[in-house]
Order: sequence, then C-alpha cells, then structure tokens
Amino acid sequence: MNEQSSGIKERIVSALAATLKLLLKIGKAIIHAAGVLIIDKGMRSVVGAYDVRNGKQKAGSPRRDSRGQAQNCDARIAELERMADQYRRDLQSAHNEINSMRSERGMMIQDTQILRDNLADEQRRCQQLASQIEVLKSNVDALQKRCLPASEIPALVYYAEGDASGLSLRKVSVNKSRYHIYRLRTVPGDTSRAEFEPDVAPGYLPQVIANRHLTLIACEVVGIAGGATRIEVLESGSAVCENRVWKVTKKAKIRLS
Repeated sequence: MNEQSSGIKERIVSALAATLKLLLKIGKAIIHAAGVLIIDKGMRSVVGAYDVRNGKQKAGSPRRDSRGQAQNCDARIAELERMADQYRRDLQSAHNEINSMRSERGMMIQDTQILRDNLADEQRRCQQLASQIEVLKSNVDALQKRCLPASEIPALVYYAEGDASGLSLRKVSVNKSRYHIYRLRTVPGDTSRAEFEPDVAPGYLPQVIANRHLTLIACEVVGIAGGATRIEVLESGSAVCENRVWKVTKKAKIRLS
C-alpha cells in the first residue's frame, strides 16, 4: 500500500517536473519572441524616424533642383525662341531675295526678247544693205566701163563759197547760187587740183565788195578804187582737194575797180 503510494507520488513529481520544464521552455520562448518583437519595433521606429528626417531633406532638394531646372528650361526655351525668330527673319529675307531675283529674271527675259527682235531687225536691214551694195557695185562697174581714163578726164567746173579763215573753199557744187562767189576749174586729167577766181553774181557784187574782209579772204587785194563796182582778176588762185575739202594753196590776186 505504502509502496503504491510512494510510486504514485514519484510519478506525480516526475509529471510536475516535466510540466515545469515545459513551462520554462514555453516562457523562454515567449520572452525571446517578445524581445524580438520589441527590438524589431524599436529598430523600425529608428529606421522610420531616419527615413522621415532624410525624406524631408530629400524632398527639399528636388524642389530646389526643380526650380533650377525650371530656370534652365526657361532660358533654353527663350534661346530656342530667339533662334526660331532669327530663322524666320532669315527665311523671310531669303524669300524676299528670291522674289527680287525672279523679278530681275523676268525683266532680263523681256530685255533678251527685245534684243532678239532688234537683232532680227538689224539682220534684215543688213541683208537689205548687202543687196543694195551689190546693186551699187554693179552700177560702179558699169560706170567705170563708161568712164574715161584719168589722163583723159577734161577740166571740170565747180562753184564754192569762202570760209572765214580764207584757207579753204566750202559748199562746193556744180550748180551756182548767189552765195557762190568763186569758180573752180580742175586741171585736165587731175580732178584733185584746180584754179579758182572770184565769180560773183551781179546783184550780189556790191555786198561782196563792201564786206570784202569777210567774203574775199581767199584773195589778195592789190588795189582798191574809190567807189569800186567790179572785181578785176589779176592772177588765179590754186587749190587742192584733200579728204573732200578744197584747201587754198595760193590766193588769187584781184583789184577792186
């Protein structure tokens, strides 16, 4: 009986000891878990506080950077707008220059057409002149066949006026007028040399004598009678034709009587 009671007590003590050990393990486990939770929460609080503090600082930096970037963007936009305005002005200037060149080109085309028309007219005129020259050559050839040799050309008679210098005879013609006061007679066989003398129309004679210092300069007056009414030729003068101009080589000698 006593042995049974003793065995029961031992088993109870053993059970209690096992239960106590289990409770101790469970308590340690609970304490360990609670410590981990406390440490984790504390660390999270520290990290959160650090993040909050650094987050505010970082939030300020982008704002400051954003303002700087905004200013840079504004400056860049202004520069691009200025460049765009300059490009627009350059483009407008180029358009104006192109329009001016087109206008000048149109005028040049018109001028070219006018020149072409004028050239065509001149070419037609040249053809006409060439035809006329051929006709004249034929006439000259025909006249040359009819003309006498130079050595057989007879004396020719011309009429002329004197010039203010008395060195040449002008307005030479085969037809006499009241203003022709000289008569020229070429040398036979030589149409470039002639003798001349005064040959004044009667109605014009008093005026010529009165203005002899202007009208008779090609003559050498060797005597003047009072109330002279006529011109007496003492010696004929001489003249030569050079470049179609009759030049006086020797003055005629006259007397006014």
